[in-house]
Amino acid sequence: MENSKLFRILLIVAAVFIAGFAVFHIISVNEPEPSTQTTEAFKYTRGPVVEGPINVPSGDFISYRLNLNRRGFFSGTMRSPSEDEKMDTFLFDDENFKLWKEGKDFQSIIRSDHLSYVVIKRDLEPGIYHLVFSGRSNPDSAVQAEASFSVE
Repeated sequence: MENSKLFRILLIVAAVFIAGFAVFHIISVNEPEPSTQTTEAFKYTRGPVVEGPINVPSGDFISYRLNLNRRGFFSGTMRSPSEDEKMDTFLFDDENFKLWKEGKDFQSIIRSDHLSYVVIKRDLEPGIYHLVFSGRSNPDSAVQAEASFSVE
């Protein structure tokens, strides 16, 4: 009888030990991740937007995003190597750029239709803008040009 009592005590102690170890293991393995607060990093445009050669595919466009957190002076030129290589140049706010891409009615801040040489000088308020070089009016050939635009 003494042995069976001792056996029960050892069995209870072992069960408590195993249960305690299991609870400890569950808690330590499933610790909640420390909460870290992340902030989205914004990149604001200052300096060169595009500098050098651009190649606008036939029937397509290329765009450059400008994100201004304060007023800025936007200026630059686009020149194609020949009078025959012409493209449309636009400056849109964010909403009108989306409308233009969807083929809907839009308003551009700057628009030059089918030119081989463009000069732009414009003050801009804070906001998101898109400089667009479009070859949509050239469905048969790509257009190459030199572009130099910046925000000061």
